[in-house]
Amino acid sequence: DVEDASPAAKAGVKDGDILDVSLLCGEEKRDLFGYGEPMTVKVTASVRETVKNPEIVIQVRDTRGYPVYGTDTVANGILYPPEQRNNGLIGASFTLDAVLAPGSYSVAVGLNDRVSDTIVILHDKVVGAINFTVLESPKKFHGVVDLKARCVRTEPSPKI
Repeated sequence: DVEDASPAAKAGVKDGDILDVSLLCGEEKRDLFGYGEPMTVKVTASVRETVKNPEIVIQVRDTRGYPVYGTDTVANGILYPPEQRNNGLIGASFTLDAVLAPGSYSVAVGLNDRVSDTIVILHDKVVGAINFTVLESPKKFHGVVDLKARCVRTEPSPKI
């Protein structure tokens, strides 16, 4: 539960709160995924009226805490005008495929007010909101993320 996160793992100015973060495969809560399996990060947050343009952000991080991938609601075209907020509550589900090297990962979740393209006010952030593991990959690749490179044999170029 996000409320149980240690104070060091939470940050922000608190005109909004991340209330719940779930990791799902379909409708089932899970923390173990096969390579390439779809996973959904579902986030519920509350925002006060002072937050003009709420933005929910997720980051998948490796065991060292380095971001491997991130996205947000604004980048995905999702806006929350005041008249479309459910008593100050907003939510988003991010579905991605677990095309990651085998190992342990975590999801950090942020709640911002996107004032402009260059000004973002952090209202809440939970590092390590969810932890999960990806099982062995049937495809071998170097690195953390499988970018699904394709390789074909070509004729060598003549020496210059």
